[in-house]
Amino acid sequence: MSRTILLLNENRGFGGGEVHTLQVARILSRRGHRIHLGVRRRSWLGGQAREAGIPVHTLPLANEVDYLSVGLIGLLVWRLGADIVHCHATRDTVLAGQAHFLFPRTALIKSQHTFVKPRLSNVYHTAHTRGVDRLVCVSQALQAQAMQVLNLPPERCPVVYNGLDTELALAPRKIPSFLREGRWVGVVGSFLPVKGQRFLLQAAPRILERFPETRFLFAGQGPERESLEEQARDLGDQVRFLGLQSDPLDILAGLEVAVVPSLLETFSLVSLEAMALERPLVASRVGGIPEVVEDGVSGTLVPPEDP
Repeated sequence: MSRTILLLNENRGFGGGEVHTLQVARILSRRGHRIHLGVRRRSWLGGQAREAGIPVHTLPLANEVDYLSVGLIGLLVWRLGADIVHCHATRDTVLAGQAHFLFPRTALIKSQHTFVKPRLSNVYHTAHTRGVDRLVCVSQALQAQAMQVLNLPPERCPVVYNGLDTELALAPRKIPSFLREGRWVGVVGSFLPVKGQRFLLQAAPRILERFPETRFLFAGQGPERESLEEQARDLGDQVRFLGLQSDPLDILAGLEVAVVPSLLETFSLVSLEAMALERPLVASRVGGIPEVVEDGVSGTLVPPEDP
């Protein structure tokens, strides 16, 4: 049965949650569902969705008490005749939860991509237990934490692992020419402290002692870029930084080794992408990563914060 589904994601940047939202939109659309996407202005996700032919609706989503957005979400659900509202970020979930009284017969679902912060548990309790019909957890590690913090029974927060659009992942890749020269080890992801890029940079001198031809690549955006560039200064042209990529799979496909040095991850979509591209993978043994990567089989798991 074809459904009308409104996906919401307030994040403007690029990350695993945004990639997952885009993949859900593409795959459900191909399966005959009527998909619409609500985003903030100038979001990476909105631009990618428009290129994929998915209808995009711009919403303010300014903060958790943005009552204009509450009304606009309710109006959009009514105008589209949406059967399901599927949220992917905190702010849009809180706003859709407040608007739910306007569309009580429409199912409200949240895909949880990050660990629940205990200091926000009251907000999450209101948004999820009173407004959301299902809190979809992307790993067992996340489900266990959500059950504890939110006091939810397992049937209210089922585990549904993130999938991968293999048709897209296995399409011919446009690998940048510089990646075809040399041996590149790299991290693709947001420049945030929790992503742990600094630990790969700390390990770089020892790697270069054994493999002097190695080059290191860091692709993404975020507030840690400047400090990472300063940390890499002594390594000279053996380290390269790239900004936000329209198709990060082109970068991953060109790496000799993909690294996920995160301090915490609920799932790690980039690990799944690296495996699909048959790239050797080294990842931290944290959070939900061991549920994605089988140590010694599909990748190598290492302790976090241990360069």
